Amino acid sequence: MLHHFSLSGRISRWSYFWRVLVLYALAFACYALPALAEYQFGNTAPVWKNLALLGLAICFYLVFLQSAKRLHDLGGCWPYCYPLLACF
Repeated sequence: MLHHFSLSGRISRWSYFWRVLVLYALAFACYALPALAEYQFGNTAPVWKNLALLGLAICFYLVFLQSAKRLHDLGGCWPYCYPLLACF
């Protein structure tokens, strides 16, 4: 389970697709959490907004990691961008 939280390793195309799809759904659920709490429970406490923000930050971090792993698996753009970066 810890390999999901680090940049080590590789990721296949379908694993990337399903992981990112689930993370986007989780981010949408976190985004809807304060409205759900207000509608269902009548609770407008700021703790719901803080939990939603924390959930969105975690989802953003995990999507970034999955994207970095997938780009690493594809070779990234570094072999092609390096001559351009050498000019600076």
